Amino acid sequence: MLRTIILTLAGLVGLLAMILGLRWLFDPAAAAAAAGMPLLEGIARSSQIGDLGALLLVSGGFTLVGIVRGQPQLLYTPLFLLGTTAIFRVLAAVFSGAAFATTLIGIEIVLCIVIFTAQRQLIASKA
Repeated sequence: MLRTIILTLAGLVGLLAMILGLRWLFDPAAAAAAAGMPLLEGIARSSQIGDLGALLLVSGGFTLVGIVRGQPQLLYTPLFLLGTTAIFRVLAAVFSGAAFATTLIGIEIVLCIVIFTAQRQLIASKA
């Protein structure tokens, strides 16, 4: 029962990430507002939409496919992407004077824990 809950939760995380990634493509103004940032102009907008949309879509896609297919190795991709994002947020505050994004870092850490726990469940079921 716990395994099912963990895998379902991780699958929902993946699905939500994919939806948020697609939102950057189809409604970038709303996606930017939800992320607490302005929608940039020119090439910066292209980078904002492309980078953030791709990060979310790929993270979500690998999470969802890894869960659905029962392939724990696919979950390394979202773990590395989300984990690195949290680390870069901390480094941005330390080295670049960015605001320390406690809430966002916390969310990324919790999502990594959920995905990591699901990965461990998948590995255990293959053993």
